[in-house]
Amino acid sequence: MTSGRWWFVLPQKGDRILTTTSDGKLGVGNLNCTAKVKTMQPSLNLPKYHLRQRTEGGLSQVWDPVRQRYVLLTPEEWVRQHIIQLLIHHLGYPRTVLRIERGLRVMARDRRTDIVVYQDHKPYIVVECKAPNVPVNNAVLEQAGQYNHTLQAPYLMVTNGMVHLAAQLVEGNQYRPIQQLPHYAAPQDQSQTHPKQQTNLRHD
Repeated sequence: MTSGRWWFVLPQKGDRILTTTSDGKLGVGNLNCTAKVKTMQPSLNLPKYHLRQRTEGGLSQVWDPVRQRYVLLTPEEWVRQHIIQLLIHHLGYPRTVLRIERGLRVMARDRRTDIVVYQDHKPYIVVECKAPNVPVNNAVLEQAGQYNHTLQAPYLMVTNGMVHLAAQLVEGNQYRPIQQLPHYAAPQDQSQTHPKQQTNLRHD
C-alpha cells in the first residue's frame, strides 16, 4: 500500500454482492493481504494518530479512550485503536456510543465483538478487526457475518489495518459493498437533527 493513502478495497462493478446464509455466513470472493508484519506497531493503511502508550511490568500498553484505561498492546489492538480514532475523529462518533469487546451469543457459543457503534441505542456499525498479517478473506467475513446475524446492524466493516471492506445490510439479509461509512447523526431530540453527508473514506 502507498504510504499516506488509505481506502476501502471492494469488489468491482459486476461482482456478486455479499450474502449471508441462514447461520450468518458471509462471503465475497478471495480478498487477502500479504503484508509481512515485523513489528507490533506497523504503519497502517489509515490516517496516523498519536496513541498514548506506556510500559507496565515489561508489557507494552495503549490507552483505550472508550474503555478509559490502558490495555495490552497487541497487533490486533494496534489496528482497533486506529479504527476507534477513525470513528471518533473522522466520522464524528462520540466515544460514548462505541462498545468494545462486548459479549454476545452466536450459534450457541459466547463471542466478543471488536467494535460496535450504536445509533439511537441500536447497533449501527459492527467492525471486526484483525492483526495486519491476518488476511481479510472469507473466514474473516464469515465471522463478522455471524456476529451481525445476531446484532443486525445496518453497516459492517472488516479490516486488518491494511485492507478494509465495508458493506451495508440490505433487504433479504444480503450485503451491498460500499465505499463509505455514514457520519454520526445526533439523535432527533438533540440540537443537531440532520445527518452529516456521507464521506468517501480516502486520504491523500
